[in-house]
Amino acid sequence: MKISTKQLKEKLKERIDGLSEDKLRHIEAYLESLESRNKKGELLTFAGAWSDLDDETFNEFTTHLKERRKSDRARFFDETSFD
Repeated sequence: MKISTKQLKEKLKERIDGLSEDKLRHIEAYLESLESRNKKGELLTFAGAWSDLDDETFNEFTTHLKERRKSDRARFFDETSFD
């Protein structure tokens, strides 16, 4: 028998109420680790995003990346300057 999300939360709350502080801290650490894994998973969704680029295009893009960032940053400050 499948229980509803609301029922599951209520059941978990009842069980949590009876736990010691030490066990509560373990549960908190576990929940944090789950949340951390989810964030890593979100980042990994971009993995392979450039896999269809040929080597020449990829190298051109990455070789001049630092210079483009500098020029973009300088252009941004020039455009937002109120002098």
